[in-house]
Amino acid sequence: MYLRLAFSVAIHADPSLLPRDEILAVGDEAFHKKSKDALIQLIKGGVTAIFVSHNLAAIMEICNRALWLDSGEIRAEGIPEKVVEEYLKYSG
Repeated sequence: MYLRLAFSVAIHADPSLLPRDEILAVGDEAFHKKSKDALIQLIKGGVTAIFVSHNLAAIMEICNRALWLDSGEIRAEGIPEKVVEEYLKYSG
């Protein structure tokens, strides 16, 4: 419940920058959808979001730019689908 409250406060505080670390990984399915939709609407409204995740599908759905870090080194950056493709080649 604390994470739901924190997310709600963060998105309703009119942020210009919104850092999120795996927020979509907590809560039930309804919360997942509601929080993802809210994040997408904020981004469409001009908010810069930093979304840290291991969920490749969420990265491709939410992000318009991606950065893959490996032990502090940049391995790939750019269009999310291309970065995920590079990641899968490396880890596969």
